[in-house]
Amino acid sequence: MSRFEECPVCYAPMEVSQSVMDGWCVEEHYESCPNKCYVSEYAYGASRVFINIRGHEVRFEWSYHDDIHPLRDAMDVTLKAAQRAQLEDYWSLIHGNSGISS
Repeated sequence: MSRFEECPVCYAPMEVSQSVMDGWCVEEHYESCPNKCYVSEYAYGASRVFINIRGHEVRFEWSYHDDIHPLRDAMDVTLKAAQRAQLEDYWSLIHGNSGISS
């Protein structure tokens, strides 16, 4: 489960909602970027992360007993790809299509 205060793609403040049982046990936790770059969901031991790259959603899922080290590496690469795509799109918007290699 991630706990970002800001979106790991565009750095906007995340919208967070959470439900707690008996005042201490987190049952559900949701974080979403207002720009729809990133969503993280945790509910009852299962986690899902959605990373949006130019309208294509990459989804990662795991439960509390899974080894997430390989997933964490894949999510890091995907986050970097999403950041780069946004920077390229911004550059293209500001400067036209010059300077971007395909």
